[in-house]
Parts: sequence; structure tokens; C-alpha cells
Amino acid sequence: MSSLPSGSVRRTSSRLARSATSKAVDSGKNKKGESDEERLVKRRKVQSPEEATKETTVATKTTKVEQTVIQRKRGATAVVAKKVSNTTTNTTTIDEDDHGSCCSHEEAEKEDDGDAANSEKENKRKKSIKAKKAEQTEEDEAVVKTTRKPAKKDTPMTGFDTIAMWARAEACQKYVGAHVSGAGGCYHAIENSVDIGGTAMALFVRNQRKWTSPPMASTDITQFATSSSLSKHSPLKHMLPHGSYLINLAQRDAIKAAQAYDAFVDELQRCEQLGIGLYNFHPGSALKEPKDEAIQRISDAINRSHKATSFVVVVIENMAGQGNIIGGTFEDLRDIINGVEDKKRVGVCIDTCHTFASGYDLRTEEAYTATMAQFEKTVGMSFLRGIHLNDSKEGLGSKKDRHENLGKGQIGWECFRLLMNDPRMNNIPMVLETPVGKDSKDNGHAIYRREISQLYSLVGKATGFVPS
Repeated sequence: MSSLPSGSVRRTSSRLARSATSKAVDSGKNKKGESDEERLVKRRKVQSPEEATKETTVATKTTKVEQTVIQRKRGATAVVAKKVSNTTTNTTTIDEDDHGSCCSHEEAEKEDDGDAANSEKENKRKKSIKAKKAEQTEEDEAVVKTTRKPAKKDTPMTGFDTIAMWARAEACQKYVGAHVSGAGGCYHAIENSVDIGGTAMALFVRNQRKWTSPPMASTDITQFATSSSLSKHSPLKHMLPHGSYLINLAQRDAIKAAQAYDAFVDELQRCEQLGIGLYNFHPGSALKEPKDEAIQRISDAINRSHKATSFVVVVIENMAGQGNIIGGTFEDLRDIINGVEDKKRVGVCIDTCHTFASGYDLRTEEAYTATMAQFEKTVGMSFLRGIHLNDSKEGLGSKKDRHENLGKGQIGWECFRLLMNDPRMNNIPMVLETPVGKDSKDNGHAIYRREISQLYSLVGKATGFVPS
């Protein structure tokens, strides 16, 4: 008899499993009234010794396969079938093409008597397999631990001399920095701020090009606090995050308004998770709707956001005044604030480029004094919570928001000299948003580092001084 195909093994295993239990209670006779032993003896008479030997060998080999397959797939019945196979290997020859069973009634009774012992052996086998799996799991974890990158440890802030950086700021009570990148984790913004010598900073608290973002990781929040402590930045005083440009709280469409509000509150809540006390945003556009109604929608959204948060102050940025954009006049800012219930949690950020583009002159001491007096009268200096430091590519009243590097635009150095010597600007974040170039290899750090140093060099200087 030739070696049996795998299909025959599977069919016989299945047959053994089904018939073993039923035959165990049978009289041991087949349909012709022959006992199993008589039937097997009869078969042997027509087989050659070589065929019988081959058949026995096949049966022995396949028994092991049957034991594994049947035990795993057939439950209690599989145990009986396995015992039948074991017994038959020692006493009889199995024809794998025969779907009958060679298990006699007497053999089944013997197997019943040995169930307890076999069950105990099976339990030991399972425990052994479980122990080996546990050992393998420990080995796998050990491999992972040795190959995993070590967690990033807290390291001192590098780059700029932090002692000199803070001494320079505290001497004149002017906290100057730039909008820096927080890519890879908000705490990187602190590292970047230190690298440029910034004692104030702006950042995005999430991806500002998307409506939704994953929650902040607890490790990032912890690292942000650690980095702030190392750098001596106060999240409450020195940080002025910028809101997403997608947000338009003046939107009338209910669905779009809800989307804008949800994003707005999400960013406020992220600020509070980081311990940040200020949040700057663009008020939005009235589109083709009446301005007064759009302004009221902004105020209402701020009121709702205050109920959804605890302490962060909403800071409204003035705008260049193009088209239907709200915030191009000091009156717009006043009207938004008038509609806010909690005045302690609302403020204004003056952007020098936007102010100039919307028609308020800042180029001379006289013009600067007049503009600040108008702001005081219309809005109130008590609401001033931040400054964006930008020169302008376009002229006075252009209504175009085009930032330029300090001293290279239409505003000139005198405006920034006046700001750096104005005590009303003390202890509020003053943030650069000047161009750094798309091809900048250091994210504009060299430019920001130079402009921050130039701004501090203006302290105590007289009219006409131009920094190098």
C-alpha cells in the first residue's frame, strides 16, 4: 500500500472522532455480523506481509497527527478518538481508506477506566505549553526593551544665553519674541523660543490647517510644563498662541458656525491644558451679512466659550480692514468687547502692520501718540494684552495685510523705538511675525534672533536711532 495523501488523513481523523463514541457502546459487530477482530483477520489474509507492514507504519505515523488535530478541534470526543488510535497502533492495522472504526467495546471500556489518568496528562501538557508561551513572551519583551529608543530626558535649554536673555527683558520690562514652530510637540516651541533669545512667544496649539486634531498626549503636556520651567517662560504671561485661520466666529450659517465654535473652544481648552493664559484670534468676516449682527455673533461665541473654559483670556487681534473683515477699526474691537459679559477674560492684540494698513499712522512720534490716544479713547489701554511686531510692505490705509521685516517696510524703525520705550507696553508679550523666507533652513531663527536684538537695542535711544 502506498503512502496516504493528507486528505485521507483528515477524512479518517474526522471519521474516528464521529464513530469512536458510538462504537464504544456498540456490541462490537458490523453490518454483516462480523466482529472487528474477525473483519481485520479476514483483511490480513488477502494482504501481503509487505502491504500489512506499510499499512501499520502509516497508521503509526498518522496517529500522532490525529492526536493533535482531534484534541484541538473535537473537545471531549477527540480525547476518545485519540485513545482509540493509540490502542489500535499496538494491536491492529488501520486502513485509512476505511471510514469504519476498529475500536471494540472492550477497548472502549479500558479507555474509560483510563480517562482520569489521560486527563491529568493532558492538563500537564497544557500547563507545559502555557509555561513555554510565557517564557517566549518574556523573551520577546526583553528584545523590545533592548531595541526600543530610550525616552527623551529633560535637558537644559540650549542656544541663547538664558541668563542674559531674561536680564535684558526684565531691565526694561519688555518681553519680546516671535511666532515659533511647535512641530512634533508644543514643547518644541519653547526650545525654539530660547534659541532665538525670545522672552515672549506665539505658537499654534494644534494643526491650524485642520478643523480637528487628536487630543494632546499627556507626555507632551508634562514636557511643556517642564520646558517652561527650565526656560523660565511663564505660560500665563509670556505666551500668546495664535488661533487657526479657519475659524470665523462671525459666520451666520448654523453648520459652519458650529464647526468654527467647536474648533475655537478646542483651542482654548488646549491652552488651559498647557497652563497658557492668553489666546489670540482673528475675529472673522461678516461675509455679506450686516456687520453689527456679525459682531454680536462673535461676542456670543466668546460668552459661550467662557462657560466652557476656566481662565484663558480671549484676545482679539485688530485687522487690516480688507473687504468684510471685522476688526479693521478700533470701533469694531470696542463693539465686540461691549457684548462680552466677563470683561476680565477678553482683550486686544495690536498688530502694527494691520494698524498701519487700516489707516492708523505709526511712523512718527506725533502719529504714534495720536493713534494710541484714539485706541485709549475707543477701546481702553486696560484691554491691551499683546503686540504683534511687523513692518508693512504696503502703504498707509492700503487695507492689505502684507508683513515686512523690521525697518524694511513702509512703517520704519521709529514706530518700534516708540513701542520699546512706552511703559504701557510693559509686561505684555510682544511677538514678531515678520517674513523668514520659504527656503529658510533654520525656520527664520537667524532673522528673529537679529530682530529681537535690534528691538532691545532701541531701549533708551532717542528719535532717529536706527539699529545695525
